[in-house]
Amino acid sequence: MAIISDARLGAKADQHAIAEAVLRITGEDSVSIDGKFRPAWEGQLRVRFLVISNELPRLADTSGALASRFIILRLVNSFYGREDQTLTDRLLAERPGIFNWSLDGLK
Repeated sequence: MAIISDARLGAKADQHAIAEAVLRITGEDSVSIDGKFRPAWEGQLRVRFLVISNELPRLADTSGALASRFIILRLVNSFYGREDQTLTDRLLAERPGIFNWSLDGLK
């Protein structure tokens, strides 16, 4: 999973290059990744992207292929101003149950 949290595309972002890279990766095409002090690696990146943003990213893709690969989950309930300050403690108390639930999901 490739997680892009708080995604923002400013005016200087090369939307065409970003769209091309995302299409190449999600299309499972071969990509080349330069390594620091190592030879470049070439192969498929078998990842799924999770993009978290307050605004819908605007990427230049006239073919519509990129849009067809998105599943948009719109959250309309905000907890701003009424955050649960005890959530961390409550989740830590539930660690064993969360772990067992994760193992069940793995099976």
